[in-house]
Amino acid sequence: MRSTQTVVEPWEPPPACLTLTRYFYTPQERPDALLRAQLEAARGKATPLLVRALAGPQEAAVLCLVSDLVAGLAAGPVPLDRSFFLTALNKGLFQIAAAEFHSFCYVEGKVDSRAWEKRRAEAFLFSRGRLLFE
Repeated sequence: MRSTQTVVEPWEPPPACLTLTRYFYTPQERPDALLRAQLEAARGKATPLLVRALAGPQEAAVLCLVSDLVAGLAAGPVPLDRSFFLTALNKGLFQIAAAEFHSFCYVEGKVDSRAWEKRRAEAFLFSRGRLLFE
């Protein structure tokens, strides 16, 4: 009998997500191994919450956002799983979801300018399919 084994390639984060995150965080702030682990954790957290399929840039933007939440670098007024952002995503209201990225720009209870700018770039990637700073 012949055995058929499927080779599973290791998961690679979307290049746009890595580029976007590197634009806002230096390798000293988020070393590559740590960033990849955070993105993998973000994927594990986001995947079961999403009921709609997302296009590549949309998925990259969501992973970038969720990786910051997982890393404790940003927060929203409510947890992700109870957020209007997730409700909008799952109902296919993508324009509303893009606007809701800015709900997650809080650091230690206050609006953080770097988190705000990163959410702006993620919303742009989500809605336009390209990086804001290209």
